[in-house]
Amino acid sequence: MLRNFTGSRLGWDALAFPVSAIKRLTNCAVSGPQTIRRRARFDTRYLPSRPFRTFMFRADALRIASLFAESPLGVCISATDGAILASNPALAAMTGLTDAELRQTNAAQLCDLAELISGITGQNAVTADVSFAGQDGAITYASLNVSPVGGLQNGGLLWLFENTTHKVLAGEALRQANTTLTLRHRIAEGLRTVMAALNSSQPLEHVLTMIAADARDMLGASCVAVCSVDGEADCLVVRGGSGNPEMLDRLVADSMPPALLDEAIRGSRPVVVGGDNNLYETGSNSAESATEQQAVLFVPIVVDGARFRGGMLLQFTDRPTVVEVDAELSMLFAGKVVIAVENAQLQASAQEIATTNERNRVARELHDSVTQSLYGIVLNSDATLLALAAGNVDKAELRLRQLKEIAREAMTETRLLIYQLRPSILEEQGLAGALRERLEAVEVRSGLEAALQIDDDIDLPPDTEAELFRMILEGLNNIIKHARAKHVQLQVTARSGCCQVVLTDDGSGFDVTTSARYGGYGLRTIEERLHQMGGTLLITSEPGAGTQVMMEIPL
Repeated sequence: MLRNFTGSRLGWDALAFPVSAIKRLTNCAVSGPQTIRRRARFDTRYLPSRPFRTFMFRADALRIASLFAESPLGVCISATDGAILASNPALAAMTGLTDAELRQTNAAQLCDLAELISGITGQNAVTADVSFAGQDGAITYASLNVSPVGGLQNGGLLWLFENTTHKVLAGEALRQANTTLTLRHRIAEGLRTVMAALNSSQPLEHVLTMIAADARDMLGASCVAVCSVDGEADCLVVRGGSGNPEMLDRLVADSMPPALLDEAIRGSRPVVVGGDNNLYETGSNSAESATEQQAVLFVPIVVDGARFRGGMLLQFTDRPTVVEVDAELSMLFAGKVVIAVENAQLQASAQEIATTNERNRVARELHDSVTQSLYGIVLNSDATLLALAAGNVDKAELRLRQLKEIAREAMTETRLLIYQLRPSILEEQGLAGALRERLEAVEVRSGLEAALQIDDDIDLPPDTEAELFRMILEGLNNIIKHARAKHVQLQVTARSGCCQVVLTDDGSGFDVTTSARYGGYGLRTIEERLHQMGGTLLITSEPGAGTQVMMEIPL
C-alpha cells in the first residue's frame, strides 16, 4: 500500500526522482501537495524505497554543498535586510574578508540594497554592476545577480557575484588606448598643417604659435608656451604661445627657476612642476617655489644645429596631476617644434647661400658685360683720339659710332642689373605689376615694343610666383641680349590646373635641332628650374623667324 510523503520535511523537491518520473512509474495522479492516490494496475515494485530516497537526498545535498564551496562565482545567502548568513570561499577571496567577517557584514555595504530589493517582485531576479574596495584598497568590479530563495524563515536572498575586474580594466585600457590612438592620429594630421606652414615660408614665431595652439586644443591644457633660453638672463623667453596672455606671462616667469630649468634641459626628459605629484623626479628642491601653481609640464627641446635651447610649457588648471600619456603626447608636439626650428635654420642657411650666389652672379655679370663694355668704350675713345690727331675724320666717325653702340649696350646691361637688385617689387606690386614695371623700365626704354597679357584673377603660391617671375626675367634678358628683336609679347594664364607662360619675339631666332640644348641663350637655367617644379618647357624657333618660349607649371 502506497503511503503519502508528508513525513518528509523537504517534500518532493529533495528527491532524486522528479514528480513526473513518479507519475510515469506509478501511472498515478497527484491530488494535493504531497498525496498520491492509488489507481488500477498500480504496482508498488516501481516505487523507490525510503532508504534509497534518503541516500539520494544526501548525495544531492553533498553535490549542492560542493558546488557552493567550489564555485568560481562569489555566492552568499542573506536575510531580506542584507545580513549575510552564509558565503563561499570565492566571495571571501573577492572581498578580502574571512567567512566570519562576512557573517558580520551587511550586503548593503556591497551595493544599493534598497534599490535591488525594490526591483525584486515575485520570483524575479535583479542584476546590477557593482564595485567595492578590498582591505588592500584595490577596487573589485563584479556583475551581481540577486534572487529570492525559499526555505528560510521570513524569506531570504541569494547573491551571485561574477568577478569582472579584468574585463572592466581591459575595457578601460582599451578605451584609453583608443583615445590615445585618436589623439596621435589627430597630432599626425596636424603635422600636415605645420608642414604647409613651413613650406609657405611662414615666420618661425607664427609656426610655433600654431603648434602651441594645437597642443592646447588636443591635450586640454589651459595655456601652452614654446620658449627658448635667454643665455644672458638665464630665463625663458616666449617664442610662440596659446592661451590667456597674463597666464602665459606668469607661467613663463614663475614655473621654471634657473636651477630647475638647467637640470631639466640636461636631463632631456619631461618634468612636472606643481600639482599633487611629480610625474618625473628631478632630484632637485628647486620646484618648491612653483608648487603653488596647478600642474605644469615642461618638455625640454634642444636643437644643436640651430643653437636652440628651451622647451614647451603646458599648464593644466582643471586637474592637479599630469598623467604619463600627457607627457608622451606633448613630446610629439615637441618633435614638431624641432622640425620647425630646423626648417627655419635651413631656410636661413639657404637664404644666406642664395644671397652669396646672387652677389657672385652680379659680380660675374658686371665683369662679363658692363666692365667689358666700359673697357671697349675706353679703347674706342683712344682710337678716336688717334684718328683725329692723324686727321682721319672718317675713321674717327666710325669709332664714335661704335662707341655709341657700346655705350647703349652698357646702359641696357646696367638697367638689367639695377632691376634685378630690386627683389621687393614682386611683394609690393604682385606678379602683374612687377611684369608691367619690368617691361616699361627695360624693354621699352631699350626701343622694343612690349605687350603684356595676364589674367587678373591669377593666384599663385608665393614660392611659385617668385620662381615664375625669375624665369620670365631670364627669358626677357635673353631677348634683350641676343635676339635683336623689335617686338616682344608676354602672356601669363592659369587654366586646367596649371600656369602657362608664352614669351614671343620677332628676333633673329635659332635652330633648336642643332643648338646644344639651347646653350648660349640662357634657356638652360629656365629648363632646370621648371624641372625642379615639375613643369615643362617648349621652345619653337627658326633662324630669322623669331622665337616662342612656352612654360607650364602645375598648380
